Amino acid sequence: MSNHNFLGLICLLLVLSCTSSKDNDIRQNSVDHNLRKRPLLLESDSTIDQALDALTEIQRSGNGGMMLYLTFPNISHEECVGEVAHYDLSQEEFKDALLAVMNKNNRHLNNDEKMELAALASLPLKQYKIIVCGAGDNSKKGLAPREGRWIVTAIFGASDLIINWH
Repeated sequence: MSNHNFLGLICLLLVLSCTSSKDNDIRQNSVDHNLRKRPLLLESDSTIDQALDALTEIQRSGNGGMMLYLTFPNISHEECVGEVAHYDLSQEEFKDALLAVMNKNNRHLNNDEKMELAALASLPLKQYKIIVCGAGDNSKKGLAPREGRWIVTAIFGASDLIINWH
């Protein structure tokens, strides 16, 4: 191999290693940024994993109709139509809403299974921020109406949660 070819190979390897290192830095900065954007969590990551597993089980075991489902996080939800309102739900209110979903859409689960799934799914946060789409006049009252569509954006920093009340 001539010196010219050898130098060309070394230059190519240097360029590739710099690009790879730069890409890794960009990915790491993105991960760090996403971790900083995570909601204030009051429980451990294992609790979050259990909550996401419980929400997935509620979705998977539903009787159809996609009443509750998880999507990619922070996407545009074009299915959000009508009047839009924002609410903060306590952990207990969120748990109660999940029980209401399961009472309509997971009828084959017994009450103990529903209570366990709702408790696990609601445990990581003390407060949940939801968007209510298409609730009409009921959205002007103090409590989040159980109608229209609820969206919890980036729940636990992982997925958007959609609840269809219709």
